[in-house]
Amino acid sequence: MKTIVAQVAYPVRKPSTDNNVRLIRLATLPLINYDNIQYYGTIEIGTPPQKFTVLFDTGFLRSLVEHNKYDSTRSSTYLPGNDTFNISYASVNVSGYLCNDNIIVSHRQVAALRKKIIVMATIRIPLYKTSSDEKFLAKTMARLRSDTANVSLINYDNLQYYGNIEIGTPPQTFKICIDTGSSDLWVPSKDCGVSQPACLKHNKYDNTKSNTYVEDGVTFNSSYRDGRVYGNLSIDNVRIGGLKVTSQIFGEVFKFSTEFWDWSQCDGVLGMGYHDFKTPTVFQNMIDQGMVTPIFSIYLNRNYEDSHFGGELLLGETNPSHYVGEFTYVDVSRKEYWQFKMDKIKVKNHNLCAKGCQAIVDMGFSKIGGPPREIAALKRKINVTTDRVPCDDDYIYSLPPINFVIGGETFQLNGKDYILKVTENICILAFQDNPINIYMEWILGDVFIRRYYTVFDMKDDRIAGLNVSFHTFGEITNFATNFWDSDGVLGMGYADLSHFNMPNVFQHMIDEQVVSRPIFSFYLNRYPV
Repeated sequence: MKTIVAQVAYPVRKPSTDNNVRLIRLATLPLINYDNIQYYGTIEIGTPPQKFTVLFDTGFLRSLVEHNKYDSTRSSTYLPGNDTFNISYASVNVSGYLCNDNIIVSHRQVAALRKKIIVMATIRIPLYKTSSDEKFLAKTMARLRSDTANVSLINYDNLQYYGNIEIGTPPQTFKICIDTGSSDLWVPSKDCGVSQPACLKHNKYDNTKSNTYVEDGVTFNSSYRDGRVYGNLSIDNVRIGGLKVTSQIFGEVFKFSTEFWDWSQCDGVLGMGYHDFKTPTVFQNMIDQGMVTPIFSIYLNRNYEDSHFGGELLLGETNPSHYVGEFTYVDVSRKEYWQFKMDKIKVKNHNLCAKGCQAIVDMGFSKIGGPPREIAALKRKINVTTDRVPCDDDYIYSLPPINFVIGGETFQLNGKDYILKVTENICILAFQDNPINIYMEWILGDVFIRRYYTVFDMKDDRIAGLNVSFHTFGEITNFATNFWDSDGVLGMGYADLSHFNMPNVFQHMIDEQVVSRPIFSFYLNRYPV
């Protein structure tokens, strides 16, 4: 047997500094040649990934798993199906049942969610996970069509999501954290003293170098959970995702009374909350200037460790390639944060927020926060006594589900969702005490958004959430043949060949824009060893 390389042409969109150029990158997949009779490669299914060797078959559509056996109980992204199947072809007769989970082919994750919404214009901001910031800093803006734009964002250890914006003429570039729990845009000023670590390590705005800068003359300070930032308001052009917002008011920060920004990967913050009518937000100005409709949505990839693609923020609409079914809408109860009434939280036989409570969705918060007494009760129910927990898969999968009931619908988080893996050996519980607040009790941060596609609708003042769905494949329970040397089959044929009556893996990759063109190709070595 000999390992060869098959350039199964998965051409992937790559960020570019040229607004009119799309670069194509091929994902390569090694195949094994078994005596010129079978060619098979490795795919991964589930979270954490379970590996399988599968035949690549253009005469068959679906993906099947046997040999190395798929264990649904070990995958936190598994969703059961209700249908069984029986397939006969060549010398093979297999039967089993259908289920749903993430599938990774050549390091490209396949997962899908769908819904249709009528929109006018959009900005598409994909979020990426990477171990190296430099990989994306020079390649962050690429216009795809006249009504869409692409900005690469970086996921920093599931703690911060940030991307590049530009301020001024000529543009000065800044790494900006996306925060739905605030409404201000600010960046460090050139007048920020280098004696402050936050000023020393971050990019700083120099108004003397921008010919579109206008002095505002008003001072400001913004409060965060662990301190404040102080500065002056200024006016300049802001470019986000290739679209230019003119005469935007923003903050130049010259003092930090918090250590958070000393280690933060972001230079500043782009607030996506409601504006106070005195200082319109960047998003409100984009609406007022006719660039986008008053809606934005967030999708975060749960398998950030296994996939280059970390998620997506869309300004102006939802992304019809990332969700399926109907959204659950809840009205905004207080137009400052994205705040709503939560029905209750169920942990085993115990109810928290039993009579209903106020909550917010906050992308600027990496965990889930709640009243200290209820967080303590939650920890007791899941039998976690400290914030740091073992990084053992069996332990994490054994933790009970926590159900958030919103708008009458249940949004469930499992142990894999609410345990954050910071390093290989450090795992922490993603629940923490929230300071007592008469207006809101619970904060649903990135932990919740990673599990549920979330829509923020400023037109109708409502929030929507939707469960993810995953690629459907077959688990074999009956195998009436001795033919197979591989674990299963990955079908690459047209949908008419499907025994399951649903899109195949490659079609999902096309629909989710994991690949940029609907083509694939093979190279097979004629000389087995």
